[in-house]
Amino acid sequence: MSGQRMNSNQVRFASYNTLDYGLSDAPEEIDRRERVHAVVGSIDADVVAIQELRADGPEQAGRAAGLLREIGEAAGLSCELPDGSAAVALGNVGFHVGLLWKPGIEPMSWRAWSGRQFWHSCGRVVLDFGGPRVGHIAFHGRPFGKFARADEFERFAAVMLRPHDGYPTIAGLDGNIAYAHRASGGAWYDPDPFAGQPVNRDTIHQCTWHTDEHGQRVFAVDRHPGEILTVAGIVDAAVATTAPWMPTTGHWYHDQVDRRIDAILATPDLAPALLSYGVVSTDTARAASDHLPIFADYDPHSIVRQFTDSDGS
Repeated sequence: MSGQRMNSNQVRFASYNTLDYGLSDAPEEIDRRERVHAVVGSIDADVVAIQELRADGPEQAGRAAGLLREIGEAAGLSCELPDGSAAVALGNVGFHVGLLWKPGIEPMSWRAWSGRQFWHSCGRVVLDFGGPRVGHIAFHGRPFGKFARADEFERFAAVMLRPHDGYPTIAGLDGNIAYAHRASGGAWYDPDPFAGQPVNRDTIHQCTWHTDEHGQRVFAVDRHPGEILTVAGIVDAAVATTAPWMPTTGHWYHDQVDRRIDAILATPDLAPALLSYGVVSTDTARAASDHLPIFADYDPHSIVRQFTDSDGS
């Protein structure tokens, strides 16, 4: 795959929504899971945020942990925390997130949020790279409810910017939103995927609208949740590294428009350390999930500073 590393100090952080991973053990789904394994291995990431580990019922915690370990074992990655548990954050409706990292990277602390805080879930692990310590987040945003989604991203911004330990943080997420960062010329980095499109299944929960002088509804993508991130000063790795825009969804059979709803975001103190960003758009990736994985490379030794207090001082 593309995206060779620039130096030996850099860390590659990837994010991947694996599409109902573990929901079924049918032969075709086992085959697809093996494609997911191949994709994760091909990225050669040091840390990977995973979304859509699927497990329900009273045994969901063990099942979700087993699914994350399955991906990790296939790709040569670990998810074991100091207490022996897996780095899984359980969601409310059977969708869970987790984090994986290469052996030799030491997990220092872990925190998970779900319940009334997030519709799905959010997990954050602090990793020690032999000097710098950096928080890494896996997050899956809610798909429905424009106002609830905005409220959720206020909470997510607080998780990133006001960590209990104060360490710089980078997040991999399926945000289920249109991001609102602007390119250097002032235009939106992410184009409006619904501009000029007929009403479709995504229009109501992803758009705002008004009635024009002819009595026709005019739809525009809802950028309010993304604006919250921008106003908070959270940095989008794709924009910061001036990477060409590429969608992360739109290739799957049920998709109607191309969108970039997956992102890698950084706190302001980590942003200067960002080196590159990419989307994995191989044939295997396109056949493995309805989301394409993304990655960003950063140099932990180039982080501007590390907070010492939880209030950012």
